[in-house]
Amino acid sequence: MRKKIISKACELFIRLGFNSVTMDDLASELCISKKTLYKFFSNKEVLVQEATYILEKQFYDKINQVMSLNYNSVEEHFEIRRLFKGLVKTVGALPLYQLKKKYPDIYKYVISSEHKMFNLFMRRNLARGIEQGYYRSDVEIEEYISFYYTIRFHINENVIDTIQVDRLELSALVYHIQAISTEKGRNELNRQLSINA
Repeated sequence: MRKKIISKACELFIRLGFNSVTMDDLASELCISKKTLYKFFSNKEVLVQEATYILEKQFYDKINQVMSLNYNSVEEHFEIRRLFKGLVKTVGALPLYQLKKKYPDIYKYVISSEHKMFNLFMRRNLARGIEQGYYRSDVEIEEYISFYYTIRFHINENVIDTIQVDRLELSALVYHIQAISTEKGRNELNRQLSINA
């Protein structure tokens, strides 16, 4: 029953946002009493926290799946971007914004976890890109990870309009790849832009 509750909560939180879904709504959707619901979750914040962990794990599993497909390092960035773009279209920026306002501790956890995953992805991508000849061998990996994360985080923290987020994230990605690419990397970037424009 606990898994069923979390699954339905995830579905509703994604569709309607964390603030819009009440424990009454969830109990009604599951055709159970609120008493039964509270037997498993002492309050809504506990449920939001567990649902957030599940959603985050599902998303990171998708990222790992993309990373396992052995795209070249530039192409991999565009595949991850496509994954994010699909998520933003489905979910929008609202749930993360609501977490920040209503559940700041959960939001901090999500951001911290996102930062760790971003670092793992970028470190692996940059090392592979150098090895594959797409990125320059003199790239300061830690500096580029920090720089690119700062740009991406700033965009996601300060822009709510999904169309503008998409445009700015693409610009940041192009800027990032151009800064570290060899001729081979720039050619692949241009190829990806022609495919994904």
